[in-house]
Amino acid sequence: MDNPERRFTYVEMAYFYRWWNEQSQDMQQNVVKLAKSGQLEFNLAGWCMNDEAATSFFSVINQMSEGALFLHDQLGPDTYPKVGWHVDPFGHSSVTPSLWADMGFDAFGINRIDFRDKDRRKANKELEFIWRGSRSLGSDTEIFTHIMDSHYCTPGECNYDGQLLVQNDPLLPTYPLNLVDQGDAFVKMARSRNQWYRHDHILIPFGC
Repeated sequence: MDNPERRFTYVEMAYFYRWWNEQSQDMQQNVVKLAKSGQLEFNLAGWCMNDEAATSFFSVINQMSEGALFLHDQLGPDTYPKVGWHVDPFGHSSVTPSLWADMGFDAFGINRIDFRDKDRRKANKELEFIWRGSRSLGSDTEIFTHIMDSHYCTPGECNYDGQLLVQNDPLLPTYPLNLVDQGDAFVKMARSRNQWYRHDHILIPFGC
């Protein structure tokens, strides 16, 4: 809360629900403030990221409704997301962008597609596109879609919660100084990813 420039994004309400019910009233009030200020934002906000192959319309709509109602009741309607987020389901159905467009989402993030298709899209700068879910329903089912270029986990160049250690203290002889090298590695990674897009804005995930 001390740094308004920082934001945290949450996706699945099943986990948030469990955490929320374990918090004090003061903590819950702080969370509401963060959500209303935009420092805490939600993507998808369904009960989960549902499977897209074997589920029915009823199941998808029901689980999305469960998450949306919880968010509405606890944090308010102005915290409902505009971005769908399905980075873990294996494969994607055209039904999903149709449903998400009908639910009011402006964009859709996905990840697990065939690696050959992803490589081709990188080469052709086609990781982002307008997905029309239904030919018969036309533009009403269109949604801006972004494919994660390198999975959804933190890149090794900035995985400070993992094995990466940044050392800039010359009085600590145990590890070699590597601050500049790590900075250069991060810039190289970002520039490499930038080559796969038609603009200068790239999404680098932090967390997994």
